[in-house]
Amino acid sequence: MGLKMIIKKIRMPIKTIKNKFLITMLILTFLPMLIQTNISLGTSREIMEKNYIDNYNFSLEVSSRNLNLLLEPIISICRGVIGDEGLQLKLSKAKTNRLTNEEIRYIDHILGNAMTQNSYIDSIYIIMESNNIYYRHKSTYISGEISNIDIEEIRQQDWYKQTEKANGYEVFICGNIMDPPRDGVNITDKYITCSKLIRNTEYPYESQGVLVLNLRRELLNSVFASYESNGPNKNYIYDTKNQYLFTNDNKELEYIYEDLNSIQGYLLDTDQKDEKYIISNAENRMTGWKLYHLGERTWLGEKSNAIAKRSIGIAIGMFVLVAIAFIFISNAINSPIRKLERVIKKFGQGDNNIQE
Repeated sequence: MGLKMIIKKIRMPIKTIKNKFLITMLILTFLPMLIQTNISLGTSREIMEKNYIDNYNFSLEVSSRNLNLLLEPIISICRGVIGDEGLQLKLSKAKTNRLTNEEIRYIDHILGNAMTQNSYIDSIYIIMESNNIYYRHKSTYISGEISNIDIEEIRQQDWYKQTEKANGYEVFICGNIMDPPRDGVNITDKYITCSKLIRNTEYPYESQGVLVLNLRRELLNSVFASYESNGPNKNYIYDTKNQYLFTNDNKELEYIYEDLNSIQGYLLDTDQKDEKYIISNAENRMTGWKLYHLGERTWLGEKSNAIAKRSIGIAIGMFVLVAIAFIFISNAINSPIRKLERVIKKFGQGDNNIQE
């Protein structure tokens, strides 16, 4: 059987003007509606994702301001300790002479007083360039002096270099610099460190050492702004300089490392979409830390699909209504044409008594 015969058999010829008009109008309506629906669905997904990111970017900016409010009292405590005249005199003396027990008790009193001003301070150290450390621990109630440390070895550590580079400003580090991690990224550390260069108040360009405050990381628990949670999501604070990830999530470490990989990938290319998460971020200028919100892409996809189903349902409903309307219009147009056909037919049969 030839191709022409097959086409002739399966073709459904449209003979009447009414049907031709109706089908033409339905096709002209359906195609633009199909294109518009497809464009709208794609656009709605992009708009939903953009709005999601923008909303959480704003929320993270609020969280960044919360972080500033939590750290400002720590900054005041640091400046109060370093600005104490009695402490300055004793630190100046310690550079060349050994301090008396009374002078060491005075330093201990200053450190103890600082600890009472904020419940999150767990320990304080004054690391002297004269190879001494004065310290006080809240949890163990131990305080005193450590002599003959290797200050040059401490100077080579990254945190000390950051503190020197800050030129007298406070440096905040996620992690315990007095007991750093030994396996790369630090996730389980319970402390945050604030370090500050101790300047001689009489000779501001002369450094006497470094003040170090160890803060319990519970200080960060109230950083993230309270907002209505949209689906499964997580919040992180990431100290990019020190490769530290802070989270209150109690899940398995391997999953936290997966999230870390997503964050690090985002840092390398912010335009590259992560397969698992929609990532929002903000930077805290006081610390240099990054705040991240990770929302699961599958959840947003489900919401987008629900909207898509409603949109398709509305489009189908509109098409049915338009089809019904075209049927009525087609009938209205076709009625006088059929009358005309009957008149012509009667006239052709010789019937001159035409009254239609």
